[in-house]
Amino acid sequence: MRFLTLTVVALASSLALSCSPKQQPPGHAAPDGADDDGAVVSGTHDADSDLGDSGFTEAARADDVAALCGGSVTSDLPGVSFEFPDDRCSYTLAEVAAGITLKYEINILQSLAGIHPAPTDYGSCQTPDASGLIVGFEVADSSQRYCLCDVGPCMRQTFNTRLLVGTQAGEIRWDGRNWLGGSDTGNPKGAAFPVGTYILTLTAKGTWDGPAASDAGAPHADSGVGISYQVSGKRFITITPEPARERSLRPIPRTEGCQGHELGAILLRGRP
Repeated sequence: MRFLTLTVVALASSLALSCSPKQQPPGHAAPDGADDDGAVVSGTHDADSDLGDSGFTEAARADDVAALCGGSVTSDLPGVSFEFPDDRCSYTLAEVAAGITLKYEINILQSLAGIHPAPTDYGSCQTPDASGLIVGFEVADSSQRYCLCDVGPCMRQTFNTRLLVGTQAGEIRWDGRNWLGGSDTGNPKGAAFPVGTYILTLTAKGTWDGPAASDAGAPHADSGVGISYQVSGKRFITITPEPARERSLRPIPRTEGCQGHELGAILLRGRP
């Protein structure tokens, strides 16, 4: 009986020790992200902590935007060009569906008179903006397209404007769907753009009466004859998937699924 008692006590002690916290060897700390047991627990990570105090410089950010967004501008109207501000060009599906604003600028470095901007839509409904130009746009690839190309038939108009030195801000609001405009029939919007990279294209076109008109300081009547011009700008717009959500792992309590303490107590209570 004495031998049986010693065996039971030894078994109980062994089971109890198997559920005890694991001890780190002297001089060894638990790894980062681990609790006292060395079990790794997921948590949040502050990305800025890896940057030190310096963070991102404005020049580095501008380089990143330029590399991601690309872009090109062309113009044959003297001193007039589009410019894309240092703004993001990549959005998630949810962000686009909620509505985004694509920004651009019209830079005018010299005053020009005798400008006759032409509508870029199918029904000739567009009119000049505050800059004196008519700006058309589209976001598209080979199978997706968003523009305001069809807003209904209109009486064709002619315009005579003067461009003044300065910068005019413009913006395009978009909910990520295919659409060419409502036309005069209330065309519904189409399907959402899928994940991918698309090209935003800006276009302003028309005719210019030439340097003599600008020197005279007043716009001339549109005779239908003049120097054709086109100002354009292009930039990539990227739609990305939703980021994967981080899955947080719940650490398992030390005694869960291990009844060593309870079994040991039972065996010890049963000792004669």
